[in-house]
Amino acid sequence: MKKILILTILVVALMGISLTVEAGGKKKEKTTDWAAYDFADLIKGKIPGPVRGKYKGVKRVYIADLVINQQVFSKYSKTSYGGMNQGTATARMQVNLGGVDFNAYQQVVAELYAQIEKYYRDQGFEIVTEEEVKKTTLYQEVESGKRIVMANASEVDPVRYGDGGLNKFVSVRPADKFVVYNDAKKDVLTKGSAPWKVYFNLANELNALVVSYTFTSNFVVMGGSGGYFASSAKVGATPEMSIYGANLFTLAPSKKKTQPTMATYYQSETLTGNNNGWISPEGFVELDESENSLYWSGSSSKSVENVMMVSQTPFLEEISVIANGLNKALTEQFISDLE
Repeated sequence: MKKILILTILVVALMGISLTVEAGGKKKEKTTDWAAYDFADLIKGKIPGPVRGKYKGVKRVYIADLVINQQVFSKYSKTSYGGMNQGTATARMQVNLGGVDFNAYQQVVAELYAQIEKYYRDQGFEIVTEEEVKKTTLYQEVESGKRIVMANASEVDPVRYGDGGLNKFVSVRPADKFVVYNDAKKDVLTKGSAPWKVYFNLANELNALVVSYTFTSNFVVMGGSGGYFASSAKVGATPEMSIYGANLFTLAPSKKKTQPTMATYYQSETLTGNNNGWISPEGFVELDESENSLYWSGSSSKSVENVMMVSQTPFLEEISVIANGLNKALTEQFISDLE
């Protein structure tokens, strides 16, 4: 009788479909003093030899764009295929960023813009003004609604885009700064960047070096388990700030339109921010949960949508100090190549 009972429990366990969605997950904390960190070792790139001469002696700079592409949504799913006619189980989770005001974020990016602008001035460069840009032929000819945007960043809708379905981002640009960029990312699942020809024309009209800065910031990482002969599907989400994809794109004036005078500098490693209090005590707040289970030979699924609340001030401070360090390191490398 005892053997029969044990066998029955095993059969029920194999036939049942277990599905779990988990939020959280513990991770060993490590702290980095970003204010004292040497970002220079992370920077790669140089001015190509064939165009180096075009950069020499140009002491005017136009900062065309500075943008942080902030992850605001992530989703993940895993499916188990239990074997022995168990059917399937699928776990899905969606996480939204909550607690950060877009206008406050724009102010932080504006401060980053002002700091890099000051750095160029301190190195003896003249900064091209918004008024000068508005006098260019390019500005006069750009039509409203086109992919090329030349406007005050506070007066245009933020660019929203996805990376193919798993993540969504919002591009945050400096408040009250005149910027030039390509909004091809808007409402499409493609990655665009400012076309070099636009910056090339600006460099020629302004007789200046044209530069743009790009960063990407994530707030969560997701993972899970499942697969064949697994009796359960699990998905987990862990708060984690990371800064990656820092890029400085530059163009110098040249009358040879067939030879782009481009140089790019980039960040070689992803940087993980500290938990400096940016993770709100509210954590994940469940918005919706639904579950649908059929018989043992059918399927089971569970989906959870959450908003992860963050504390705005420490969140933006941590992003700012890392972005500022990368900003300076990118610019230092660029300026050293001009000497």
